[in-house]
Amino acid sequence: MGEVGWVLKFPSTSPKDLRVTVYDPLGGVPVAELEVVKEGKLRHG
Repeated sequence: MGEVGWVLKFPSTSPKDLRVTVYDPLGGVPVAELEVVKEGKLRHG
């Protein structure tokens, strides 16, 4: 399979566990994920 386009994942959980992954069709970089990291909502562990 090939991830071409925008991939958004919204798990049926609380906003605390909200995870949005938007891949750029040109680079395939999780821009939204980076935004979430800057916000401090994404948990690294």
